[in-house]
Order: sequence, then structure tokens, then C-alpha cells
Amino acid sequence: MARKPPARAAAKTAACRTPLLEWIMAGLGLVLLLGAIGVILADALAADGEPPTLSVERLGATRTPAGWVVEFRARNASQRPAAEVQVTGVLSAGGAEVERRSATLDYLPGGGDRRGGLLFRNDPAAGELELSAEGYRAP
Repeated sequence: MARKPPARAAAKTAACRTPLLEWIMAGLGLVLLLGAIGVILADALAADGEPPTLSVERLGATRTPAGWVVEFRARNASQRPAAEVQVTGVLSAGGAEVERRSATLDYLPGGGDRRGGLLFRNDPAAGELELSAEGYRAP
């Protein structure tokens, strides 16, 4: 004669089953975790060995009570980031340097850009203004 499990044991077994929604959420969490690891690995492997490729472009000049503000955009064309990027602006007239100003950008990500401004006492339109990235530090 076969024994039947007590009713209490059957109820306990049914209550211990993991709900389907819980399995779905666990699977979704695993997919997100593996995706994040994949993105980090792909970014690390794609970083090229060349140094940051920095350029600076002038956006415009605005008159202020203290002088002129020349706004610029610094770009990094490589995938390697740069820290403490030194941007210099040299205002010259007739071949002679009139003013030299510089600004430091804390961080310039790979493939990214940052904006800033240089403060001049003289009108930048009255001479030639050359903007350049002078140096950086590896982060």
C-alpha cells in the first residue's frame, strides 16, 4: 500500500517553488550585468595607443567691463583622455605679441570636447589671435 504524503508536506512543497516572475527578473539582471561587462571590455580593448589629439577652435569674443572674453572649444580626436589641458591664446599685432592668456581644462575625455574662455584686455579683432593646446597630463 502506497503512503500518501501528509497534506502539510504538499502545501510546503508548493510554497517553496520559485515564482516565474522571479526567474525572469534574475535572467534580466544577468543580461544587464553581462552587457555592462561587455561594454567595459570593448572600451578597454578599443583604446588606441596614440596620445590625445587636441585642437582648439575660437567660438567668439564678447566685450565685458573687464575687457574681452574669447570663448573656445577644445576637442580631443583620439580615444585617450587628457587631464589638465593647457589652452593658450596669443594676441599679436604687426608681428609683435600684445597679450598672452591661458586656461587649464581639468579633463578632456577621449572623443569629447569642452568649452572655456580666455580674458583679454585688448580687443581680439584688432589683431591676430592664435589659440592652441600647449600640453596635457595623462589621467
